[in-house]
Amino acid sequence: MDLILANTGLASGVLQARGRALVIRQVLIPGIADDRSIDDLGEFLASLPYVKAVELLAYHNYGADKYDLLGLKYSLKGIRAPTAEEMEMYKKALKKKGLTVL
Repeated sequence: MDLILANTGLASGVLQARGRALVIRQVLIPGIADDRSIDDLGEFLASLPYVKAVELLAYHNYGADKYDLLGLKYSLKGIRAPTAEEMEMYKKALKKKGLTVL
């Protein structure tokens, strides 16, 4: 996680020097990357220069069957997709931090 945060900060700085904005895409996975971490994510992203927007993506398990066909273990088996209400809650939490949410 520290490497991801460091690289995001680096990318933001590089883009700032070039006069460009950064759009962050975050997958929301219930129980893994969701309401427990959304406030921390919002604070971090709000602290970065040139973050234009955050695009929230709902987790889905559409590729799970492919793992079975390939004989691979799907490590997120049993994880459900976030509901529309949960997605709205996450969007509101990020907007409270002053971020534009797509």
